[in-house]
Amino acid sequence: MRLQLILPRVVPAEIERPLLCPYEGCGGQHFQFHQAVEKSLRDTRYLEVCAHRYECLRCKRTFRVYPKGVSKAQISLRVKGLGILLYLLGLSYGAVSLALDALGVYMCKSGWRRSPGPCRPRFW
Repeated sequence: MRLQLILPRVVPAEIERPLLCPYEGCGGQHFQFHQAVEKSLRDTRYLEVCAHRYECLRCKRTFRVYPKGVSKAQISLRVKGLGILLYLLGLSYGAVSLALDALGVYMCKSGWRRSPGPCRPRFW
C-alpha cells in the first residue's frame, strides 16, 4: 500500500480577489479593498499572516479574504492535516498533541479535531 501525503501549503503572498459576496442574499460582484490586517496563526513556519478586508459595493459590508492554506480558524490547514494524518497513523489524541508540540505548534489534545479557541497562551 502506498500512502500519498499531500498537505495544504501556506502561501502568505497568495491572496485571491473575491468573485462573489459571501453574505447570503447579496450576490455582489464588485469590491473595494478596505484594509490589510495581521492575523495570528498556529503554523510550523508563520506566526502571523496578512489578510485582506474588502467592502462589497452592493451591500456595503466588509469581509476578510485569507491567503492560500489559511482559514478563519487560528490553526493553518497544513497543521490540521498533519494532526489528522498522525491520528490516522495510530497516534492517540495526546500523542498527536505532543508530536505537534515537538514541531513547534502547541495544540491541546482535542484542538486539532474541532479548532477551539486557544488552549493556553502563546509565548513564542
